[in-house]
Amino acid sequence: MDLPERKDLDVEGFKSRWQLSPEQLANTKRTDDELEGMQDFLLTIEDVLREDIADWDLEDAFFLYQGEKYEDNEGYYILRMFSFSKGLTKCWVVISCLPQIELSSENMDIELLASISNILLSQLIDIFVRD
Repeated sequence: MDLPERKDLDVEGFKSRWQLSPEQLANTKRTDDELEGMQDFLLTIEDVLREDIADWDLEDAFFLYQGEKYEDNEGYYILRMFSFSKGLTKCWVVISCLPQIELSSENMDIELLASISNILLSQLIDIFVRD
């Protein structure tokens, strides 16, 4: 999968080319439990984004699949792309289930990016505290 250019705001075009499909899930080397865990984690991130970032509208979110061919399962994982808007400003970010920000749009608001980073860090800490 080629991630979009940072300056590209054609989220719908990108979505139509790369959104996670049932065929991709069927061909993955990940187990159903691993795939479900990845999706659940990213949906939890989405819930927190919706709650904690009230000054931006989360317009769209969709799953993506990164499928690199390695002998082990390391290269196969799920991502989620989030599209935000505030007034006339639109930006997007791609977050992996690892959890990390894989890419953001060129016009990404720094405060929004910092909030997203803090949310990811908080969720990662929660995972380690639970285990």
